[in-house]
Amino acid sequence: MVTASLEQQRTTSRRAIRIRAGVTGWPADFVPGGFQPNEFNIQDMASFVAPTPSINTDPLESGFNVRWDLESGSTFGKQINLADLASLVSGRTGFPPMLGGTKALGQVCPWPP
Repeated sequence: MVTASLEQQRTTSRRAIRIRAGVTGWPADFVPGGFQPNEFNIQDMASFVAPTPSINTDPLESGFNVRWDLESGSTFGKQINLADLASLVSGRTGFPPMLGGTKALGQVCPWPP
């Protein structure tokens, strides 16, 4: 069995995110169609731990999905770790250019599907 490289997974994931952002959602919406569709909320943050925990995982481990690896590389711990989760409420991911640099948490995508 041939396994895709991490960079191939990232490229595929980025392509899927771009398609989804323009068609059915936006990158911070990890749970499309959740209790508040097309909105970045606590349900999206909780997706790091449930139903399939991806936090504290490395490539090739069960539960790893490059989609949740928001901060490439890791200076501590596993590939997907607390830094990825924290990036949802800080930096460019937490205050994205698409929202004019305002806080993303609790916002609805400005370009709904």
